[in-house]
Amino acid sequence: IALPADAAQTAHPLTWMRSISSASRVVASLAIAATLLAGFGWWRGARDRSVVPMTVVSVPSLVLFSEVLDDYRRVTATELPGRSRDLATVRAALPFPVRALVTPELRLLAAWTTDLRGEPAAVLAYRWNNQLVLQYIVSEQLLFRPPEIRRAFADGHRLAAQSGRQSMIAWPAPASGELLVADVSVNALALLRATIDDR
Repeated sequence: IALPADAAQTAHPLTWMRSISSASRVVASLAIAATLLAGFGWWRGARDRSVVPMTVVSVPSLVLFSEVLDDYRRVTATELPGRSRDLATVRAALPFPVRALVTPELRLLAAWTTDLRGEPAAVLAYRWNNQLVLQYIVSEQLLFRPPEIRRAFADGHRLAAQSGRQSMIAWPAPASGELLVADVSVNALALLRATIDDR
């Protein structure tokens, strides 16, 4: 005689509990798999961005790099001249877009304007772990002025340089140019650049 479903569960409680346990394990396995896939997707995206080739040059070979490095050393030797809430003021003061870097690795500390080669530029300061990183945003006319920079960008490269403890990486933005400077190696700065969302 067949028992009703409820009676079957009552008659075989261990079988019923095993079914619930198996279902729980399946759900847990699916959740772990989804987490691993999401992590792999982030890693793959960061890896793909990090494989952008770089052309390494000497700082003295480019006037723009020399002026950026001089300004970086001057600013980092004293108190930062701006605050994070000054970003809106900086954006309003410049004729080109000023885009803060989007990455969980950085936290904006301050923003201000400066002059590079007689032209206005934006400077955004970030905390990266316990390091200070400065982002210089310049007009595309200023960035593309030197032929060495134009050639590197035309070949799909970013431009990098190191002088003493400081290194920098430059790349073209849609309507401006951007440079990162910090007291780290070029490789460390390239890894940071790979986490930045370009959207």
